[in-house]
Amino acid sequence: MPVDLISQLEARVADSTFKQINAIAVLKNGEAVLERYFNGTTPDQLHNPKSVGKTFAAAMVGIALRDGHLNSVDQALSEFYTLEDFDNFDTRKGEISIKQLLTMTSGFEGFEFDCRLAFGRAAKGEQVVALNQLQTSFG
Repeated sequence: MPVDLISQLEARVADSTFKQINAIAVLKNGEAVLERYFNGTTPDQLHNPKSVGKTFAAAMVGIALRDGHLNSVDQALSEFYTLEDFDNFDTRKGEISIKQLLTMTSGFEGFEFDCRLAFGRAAKGEQVVALNQLQTSFG
């Protein structure tokens, strides 16, 4: 990244043009080209990434489609999970598509969560989506 762009970015974070920024990481070809921390945060702290995960999930779905691991965003959850094995089983979950998950139209209740809980579940390999309850409708 050009040094002047990095300096401009850091200045905008410092003057609160970009508010509540804790960290910025830029990867190019699998290599970190920029990693900065702001407002007293450090690389050792957990950060709640909020909606950033949706961007990464969409990128991974695109890569999976390109590489032939997925056939379509219209594929249903039932093609990937035996949903009966999870708590809060609901037959409607099997009909939810990847596209509905990506566009937040799946019917799963939105919630704020403690990032330590989410990271802990992910580290244990639990399928958090399959465990959540559905609202009354989706689509």
